[in-house]
Amino acid sequence: MLGQEGESVDSIDVVEVSVDERAVSDRVESGVATNSVAKGLPDVVADLRASFKEMSGVGEKIEGCLDLMGKCLVQQHKPSFRGFWEARKLLFELFADPSLAPGDRTHYQGICKDLSREALFLKDRVKEVSNFAAQQIELAIQAMKVELGQAVEVPADWDSGVLPECLEADSRFYFESHSRLLRLSALAERLRGLREEVLAISMRGKLKRKLLDGLSEVGNILFPEKRELGRVLGDRFLEDVGRFVQGVTNGHFSAKPALHLLSEVRRFQALAKELQLSRTTFKNARVSLSACWDRLNAVISQKREKFEERRELSKTNCETLRLRIEGLISAYQGATLSDENFERELGLIQREMRGMDLNRDSVFLLKKMLKDAKIPLVERRAKEMEQRREADRQAAQEREKCLQELRVRLAELLDRVLAFNGRDLELFDEEYRHLCERCRTPLIWRSDRVTLDKLLKQIKHALEDRRRAPLMEVSSAEGESIESIRGRLEQLVACRDEVRERLDAHKKSVGASGLDLERALYLGQMMQQDKERLVELRRVISEMELVLQEKSRNG
Repeated sequence: MLGQEGESVDSIDVVEVSVDERAVSDRVESGVATNSVAKGLPDVVADLRASFKEMSGVGEKIEGCLDLMGKCLVQQHKPSFRGFWEARKLLFELFADPSLAPGDRTHYQGICKDLSREALFLKDRVKEVSNFAAQQIELAIQAMKVELGQAVEVPADWDSGVLPECLEADSRFYFESHSRLLRLSALAERLRGLREEVLAISMRGKLKRKLLDGLSEVGNILFPEKRELGRVLGDRFLEDVGRFVQGVTNGHFSAKPALHLLSEVRRFQALAKELQLSRTTFKNARVSLSACWDRLNAVISQKREKFEERRELSKTNCETLRLRIEGLISAYQGATLSDENFERELGLIQREMRGMDLNRDSVFLLKKMLKDAKIPLVERRAKEMEQRREADRQAAQEREKCLQELRVRLAELLDRVLAFNGRDLELFDEEYRHLCERCRTPLIWRSDRVTLDKLLKQIKHALEDRRRAPLMEVSSAEGESIESIRGRLEQLVACRDEVRERLDAHKKSVGASGLDLERALYLGQMMQQDKERLVELRRVISEMELVLQEKSRNG
């Protein structure tokens, strides 16, 4: 700071001190001197004056004063201006001592001027800092007033799970009241801190009084609201605690387990510690909850005794069933007990377990013994099942072989029938009936008969077409008698009606729901063939009727 000395030398008003100048004052010293009269000398100055008795010369005393002045300016928290000016006043008295050499006086006066400039510079800086601090404190007071008027906002995702279940309906009240009380407590702490800061800052008395009045105004609003809210919250909490304790005493919560009620008591205790309750309220709540805790512990002790009794009973029942299971295993291994009887006895024991008092460990042990006892029986049945599966696989192979053979023979028969041009169909009919019987054997499943039935129907229709071939030769009717032509015509009409009925049946089947794609395609193919047959039959019947009419006219 001494480096700024050249910038403010002309603006500093320091009085030159001469030998006979006793009353020297400037704009700072006058106020300090006035206050020093009322407040008395600081301790450091009084100690310095007392130490003068041990000093021999004036120069040593002046150096002590200058050293004290420098220490007053470099204190850790803030400069001690009062001690500085009191030490400076004492220095002026020493300057007036006639025994001080003029050269020494001039040297010491220069040091005093430098310290005085530094003190004035520091005083200006302290004043600026004090003004800035006063502005910040005023802004803080205004912010506290605004914050006092704001309401508590409940967040959208707030969780009431920390509260006891019986207080879930009042969770919003507790949240808002506790949040408001926390805010008021924080404001109260901030208010005390600002008051201590105002008292600690060196500033004008008018400004300090203004700030203290502003803090008092905030306190007059804050502390009554805080006391009233704490009282309302404490009374409500005591009322809820009393209602819970009374419900436990009267058995209103008998449906809930005692351990759950103990956790509810713990939640009440945690909530009592969290809420800012008064000592009396906290003590009354703690006493009520402690009594409820003891009562629940007594109930749990009774249940624990009953549990011990049931455990002993479970142990006895478990030992009895274990011996029975071991006896059954021994009998089964000795081949004196059949598989059915062994399984029936194990099932009987398993059913008896459901009606007996058994704890979890006993049930687990007995189930494991039953499972281990069934292992030989399960392995034997698995082996039998594997043998049956092997037999089924062999039967499936035989069935597939037989099915493939029938498909080949039917396809060959169909090709031979279609390629045959003669009239003797007895061999084909006999082979057709033989293959029909083969297709109806139990070895062929119903699902496999679908493909075979399609081939059989095609063979049947092909045979029918070959039988109708002589009837449909119109050219041969010229040399026949009228009776023969009529007979052929009647047979053709019967064939036409049969094909028409079959075509109608196929149409109904196609129109039915639930028909798969393969079946629909097959029926469509059969319908197309029947339509072609029906068209051909109608043509032949028309020509035969014309021939019959011609014969009748010529007849």
